[in-house]
Amino acid sequence: LQVRLAHPLYGEVRRGEMGVLRARRLRGVIATALTETGARRVDDTVRRAVLTLDSDLDPDTGLFVTAAHSAIRLFDLSLAERLARAAVDARGGFSAKLTLAYALSWGSRCDEAERVLAQLAPLARDDAERAQVAGVRAGNLFWPLGRANQAEDVLETALASVRAADVHALLMPMRAAIDVSLGRTKQGLEAGRRILAHPTLSDQGVVLAAIAVVGGAMGLGRV
Repeated sequence: LQVRLAHPLYGEVRRGEMGVLRARRLRGVIATALTETGARRVDDTVRRAVLTLDSDLDPDTGLFVTAAHSAIRLFDLSLAERLARAAVDARGGFSAKLTLAYALSWGSRCDEAERVLAQLAPLARDDAERAQVAGVRAGNLFWPLGRANQAEDVLETALASVRAADVHALLMPMRAAIDVSLGRTKQGLEAGRRILAHPTLSDQGVVLAAIAVVGGAMGLGRV
């Protein structure tokens, strides 16, 4: 069941009359109720995170990071940055800082994203984290910042240092997309085809590999 006010202005009046402390307490009550009822609706995670952030509840870094990713997918990039920064401030660690870099990059604040990623790279604790940072950083350097040589250096360094085959595969879609963008058309197309056949390819990997295949096929006249 969903309950709404007869007119949204009634809500504006009630909020205008409400004190800061009471508003923070009530946001906490609503956020807790959403959690206890399963937060089943599509936007409940984002709603719960915003309510928690502005409430008297303790920070929930996992919730903030998850909601920030949802906000990025909804292209609400200012909210994504706010939630990611809240996660960082609450000592959310690696995932919080990586999410913040995502939000900054997608929000066209790419120099800021590069500074966050450059600081985060040495803090990666394993191959998976190194691959995550390198993939985001290479894409941010290559497309919005136009620093192709540096992007390739970051990618090649990561590919050389990552040992696990499944993690190594996470970087290959970015490699293929960059190859096609730099005119290495046949190489990128063939790599993209192999990558798309991978059974456990992530959604982001599918997009990047598809960019390589579509761009490569176009470049070779295979309409």
